[in-house]
Order: sequence, then structure tokens, then C-alpha cells
Amino acid sequence: MIKTISYSTLFLFLIAPTVFAQSLMDGYSYKSEYNYSSRSTQFKQKSEGVAFVLTIGVPIATILIGKSLYRNNYRYTGGSMIAAGIFIGPSAGNMYAKNPMSVGKGIYTKFLGAGVTAIGAHQLLMCWGGCPESRSYMEISGLILYFAGLGIYVYSFIYDVINSPINVRKYNDRSTPKFNIGPTYYPEHSTAGLGFRLSL
Repeated sequence: MIKTISYSTLFLFLIAPTVFAQSLMDGYSYKSEYNYSSRSTQFKQKSEGVAFVLTIGVPIATILIGKSLYRNNYRYTGGSMIAAGIFIGPSAGNMYAKNPMSVGKGIYTKFLGAGVTAIGAHQLLMCWGGCPESRSYMEISGLILYFAGLGIYVYSFIYDVINSPINVRKYNDRSTPKFNIGPTYYPEHSTAGLGFRLSL
């Protein structure tokens, strides 16, 4: 069993999924070049598939690496990576889509679900082996809180999986320059003409 792990090897494992995802994005990228007012802009579209893979793959990879480190007596580092994989990892797709609101919402909701689950588990442990009649409600409320917390977490994870490709689509639509040509009426001259519109 390996007892020592170099930091360079650990860093390689951490960035490998991101590098792979970036290479996929570059393979399917789209470049739009135009000149306007003596300026040149270049835009790369992001891939919905990459966002989906990151949302699922980053938490799994982070948790597995953290679990391996924890078993090899790197308990603090391993535990921190496991926690990051559980609470932050599923937001990787939304980070890729550059949507900080969805990232914050996802992390907050997962912590909320974990907190509710912890409260429910605490009440169940207090009633381990049976509760007195004065506290009989704790067993029922503990079960409700425990499964409600798990439900909140699962909902948040599924939301990230579904929402990250949608956020990528919104990013592409918002960031792609659009050039429109169409008939236009100029009321100040009481005449029609041809209008040009550039949306950056």
C-alpha cells in the first residue's frame, strides 16, 4: 500500500478532469470574429455536454481521491476533499457556465439539506433504544427531518445536473455577437430605410 503521495501527483489528479473537459470544449468550439469601430472580438461557445460531465464527474472524482487519501492516513486532506466533493463538486458545471447565482444556490441548498439531516439524525440517536413518552415525538420528527434533509440534497444535485447545460445555453445566447439587417422607418425624416443592428 502506498504510504506517501507527492503533492505534484495529487495536483495532477485534481486538474486532469478540468483539462480533459477543456480539450473537449476546444474541439467543439465556435469562433465568431468581427470588426466594429476598429475593434476585434473573439468568442468561444461553451459545450452543454462538458457542463453535464463536470457536474457528475467532479464530485465523484473528488470524493474517490479524498477517500483514498483518508485511508492512507491523510485524514484531514482526505476529509476536506470528501466534503468539497459533496457540497461544492456538483456546482462545477455551473462554474463552467459562469453562473455564480446557480453556484451559490447549489452550495447553500446542499449545506441546508445536510444540516436538516444532521438534526434529524441527532434526534434519532437520542431515542436510540426507545424514547420516554414525554419525548416520543422526537423519533417521528427525527425521521421526518432526516429524510427531508436527504430529499433537499438530492433535489439540489438533480437541479445542478439539469440546470448546468441550460446555463451554458444561456451563456452562449447572451455572449454570441448578433448582427441584424432589416427595414427601418425613420419618423424624423418620414421615410423608410435599411437598418443595421449589432448586439454585443
